[in-house]
Amino acid sequence: MDSEMPSASADSESSNGDTHPRPPPASVYDTFPLRTQRQRAAYRESLAAPRPYVCPITQDLFVDPVVAADGHTYERPDLLRWFSIGTGPEWRSPTTGRLERRRATYDNAAVRGMVMEYRREVLGKELLWRCSGMRRRCRRAAAGGDEEECAGADVEYVESEGHRIEALLEAGADASIRGRADGGDDDDDDDEQW
Repeated sequence: MDSEMPSASADSESSNGDTHPRPPPASVYDTFPLRTQRQRAAYRESLAAPRPYVCPITQDLFVDPVVAADGHTYERPDLLRWFSIGTGPEWRSPTTGRLERRRATYDNAAVRGMVMEYRREVLGKELLWRCSGMRRRCRRAAAGGDEEECAGADVEYVESEGHRIEALLEAGADASIRGRADGGDDDDDDDEQW
């Protein structure tokens, strides 16, 4: 039986030895206009999660990962559905193709924790940085008396950021986190809060 647990690829290993991707500094996020379908598709592809964070059955980010008898990690409801397809006590592993006799599953808290951190620290922080940028831009325009700009005169920027925000949410970004784009205290209520 293959008891190998998913491990992050070398590409996703940070310089401090962590095995999960780290978000880039806020200044690295692209803000160029997404004018074409190809640009929008390329941005969506850039949000693809590391392979160990994705269920091999559905290709979706894990929410409730479990380890099966074949030693691989799957999303619990998808694996249970996979079990129900087979007849008798045996089931065929979606990853290895081997017949397995045991249908026991075990929570994979390590993968769950890594995926939650990825949703929050990588996708979520970019999402909130982008929302904060749109908010700051609108506030500056309103403070300058330019209500037309605040209402969406900079349509290209708003549409591009809207596509990015939609893609981040679809990729599984955690939109419930709070913090500051500049890394300061959360107590301040200024334009940098997100």
